[in-house]
Amino acid sequence: MMIMSEMTLTELLSASLYLLTAVLLIYAVSQRYVRIGQISALGAILAIAGANTFFMMSYQGEPAIAYERPGPIKRARAGERGTFQFEDEDEDAGGTGSASGSAGSGSIAMASASSDAPEKAERQLVTGLECADCPDMVVVRPGVFRIGAAPTDLAAHETEHPTRMIGINAPFAIGRNEVTLGEYLAFAKATRRQTPKCPDFSGEDDPRLPVTCVSPLDAEAYADWLSKRTGKPFRLPSEAEWEYAARAGAAGIYATGNHLGAGDANIGGARGSTIRVGSYPANAFGINDMHGNAAEIVAGCWLASPSQLPGDGTAATSVTGCTSRVLRDAHAREPAEKARLSARRPIEKGARLPGVGFRLARDLR
Repeated sequence: MMIMSEMTLTELLSASLYLLTAVLLIYAVSQRYVRIGQISALGAILAIAGANTFFMMSYQGEPAIAYERPGPIKRARAGERGTFQFEDEDEDAGGTGSASGSAGSGSIAMASASSDAPEKAERQLVTGLECADCPDMVVVRPGVFRIGAAPTDLAAHETEHPTRMIGINAPFAIGRNEVTLGEYLAFAKATRRQTPKCPDFSGEDDPRLPVTCVSPLDAEAYADWLSKRTGKPFRLPSEAEWEYAARAGAAGIYATGNHLGAGDANIGGARGSTIRVGSYPANAFGINDMHGNAAEIVAGCWLASPSQLPGDGTAATSVTGCTSRVLRDAHAREPAEKARLSARRPIEKGARLPGVGFRLARDLR
């Protein structure tokens, strides 16, 4: 697979500095009979070389940036501080698209339009998950995307600006569906935790409904419980992981483009309340209900701008006085504008709100 041009921001700036150094070196040689010019040029060379060395050693800013790369996003792998390398994908690995194969309870499928061979390889990576009421998971490939609202999104809030490049540098698994009431009740029964009570939002006890009226602390406790039960590292997805999985390669306001219709998601009160997970078409990664049905709690502390999030896609956890988590998406009774891919809002870590649920993520390494 031919890649026209790709480099990290570190490499781009370093190349520019070294080019300037070369120009000054040529100037210094040409001024060999003008001592002041020679001394000045050599001094500038030493200053630029020193600054560039310091920059290369300490830079921790935006990760991999690729230019004019045709085809699917390649795997970005962390190298030295501030740099990322893209390793080649096999030609038969394909690009991002709808998930292939079927998934039973507690199963994991690959989020790509790949052939059976790479899907089986990814399944082998995550074997050993045996749990009758564990959530189905979809494996998401690494890649690079821009988090936050585009300037053309007129409905965007100030907390969705400015955008920044994020590098998802390792594959991870994310719930095919929002955690269901049945899955959560197994945890509540085992741990004697309070069962969700939102009778004004959903009067049904269907185990295939998304669990709602749970707090970020409840969601984190559920992930910890499932991790101990299965020996697998379950957690909540970070903000960046959630938006990357929700976009599934889309650059519009919604995964469906710039419009979210009644046939795309349970949103705007059309269905009255939450409905069974997976009732609407999945996105290009094979993930259900990333728009509507239940608003979703994600990991990390609330920050006022997506530009403040870690560039490697991890959750923002090292925040002084962190009392709020982040809510993504919108529930069934909220307008479509709140279900935009970049929409984000804070939620107190102990708050149990109608229509608010979550989905899980899982590390694969």
